[in-house]
Amino acid sequence: MKGLGTIVNVLLVVVGGSIGTIFGGRIPVRFRQTMNAAVALAVMFIGIGGTLQHMLVFSDGELQTTGTMMMVISMVVGSVIGELLNLERFIERFGSWLKRKTGSAKDPQFVDAFVSASITLCVGAMAVIGSIQDGIYGDHSILFAKAVMNMITVMVMAATMGRGCTFSATRLRLFREP
Repeated sequence: MKGLGTIVNVLLVVVGGSIGTIFGGRIPVRFRQTMNAAVALAVMFIGIGGTLQHMLVFSDGELQTTGTMMMVISMVVGSVIGELLNLERFIERFGSWLKRKTGSAKDPQFVDAFVSASITLCVGAMAVIGSIQDGIYGDHSILFAKAVMNMITVMVMAATMGRGCTFSATRLRLFREP
């Protein structure tokens, strides 16, 4: 079923955010830091592995690199486009609207939590490639792996920053519609 990866991802973000919000005060800081480090390491490993898979090539018994300039150009162009469109401002405005609509007006960290979680969960190779594979080919494997990491990440973020992190699931749904 195409889109199943997106559905699972959104559900696990809501579960993780809810757990983090409910039990956040009970999870010792050192455990939250350790879980954050583990997720960051996993994301880096998967991202580097996926990138190097296509950039490092064995040819005539030698290790060669390909696509280095394409990677640099893509990152620069993507950054410029993001700044020109002022995407962060759009996400902040949506977060402020959510804050009003969810009765969270007294939560001073709601918008910051929402923006931080949204950017953390929606940006990156796994989000883009996983969504493409899920929407076009019905291959959910990358989004299933990302969903587990997202659940843990948003749980830790919600435990620290509050329930605004849980609402980043709305961003996942908007950005990942196949």
